[in-house]
Amino acid sequence: MKRYKRIEIMELIKAHNGEPVLWLWGNKIRQREFTVIAGNKSIGRSHMMIELAAIVSKKESFPDGWATDKNKVVFFSDEDNYSAMLRPKLLAAGADLKNITIYNKLKDGFTTYNIKKNFETLARKVEDLYNVDAIFIDPFSEYVQPEDMIFVIEELKAFAYRMSLSVICSVDFNQDNVQPLMKAATSVHLITQHHGEKRVFIPIKNEFGNKNGFEFEIERVDLGHDIKTTRIKWLNEIIGDQNV
Repeated sequence: MKRYKRIEIMELIKAHNGEPVLWLWGNKIRQREFTVIAGNKSIGRSHMMIELAAIVSKKESFPDGWATDKNKVVFFSDEDNYSAMLRPKLLAAGADLKNITIYNKLKDGFTTYNIKKNFETLARKVEDLYNVDAIFIDPFSEYVQPEDMIFVIEELKAFAYRMSLSVICSVDFNQDNVQPLMKAATSVHLITQHHGEKRVFIPIKNEFGNKNGFEFEIERVDLGHDIKTTRIKWLNEIIGDQNV
């Protein structure tokens, strides 16, 4: 008789109840759910958001070998100038830009994008793009006023479920308003320093997923034509409860 791990049992239960568990990245980031990537400022949150979006856009494998069959992404980024920083970083990560719809205030000419005020427009845009697999919001605080946070979280969670997509938000771990996001998320992945220049991407909350994480570095890349940028270089997998 086959012995099932706890995660397999829970997936079988949900599937039996008509709610199959769908993954963007197996055992890490679920479809139909809300995921948070947390870390201190300048630790590599935006690099990680770009790396994950790039992997999805080109239907390549995640560092543990999980091959995604998803490829359509909507990406909100207000921390990087599009032409000088965001686009080169996406190219360095190998992104297929035709599969990524980007909202960036310097690229699109808006002062800021308020998700609450523009939610219906955003929802129609995502529906018109057809089969969007993931929405990345980097950082969440740039698009949502503190007093609107609970409303926007609930709207995004409902939209993710209805459209069968992943919503992935980056947050500063030291922000006062991070707790509602952490509570609402199905999974929370922390980025922190790890042995000198190395950093670690590790789950601190992961319903039905595993506890494995990854070491990574930020490496410099020369794209030619005098364009220099940086990208993530994946290193070792960290298994379960190893001390990080």
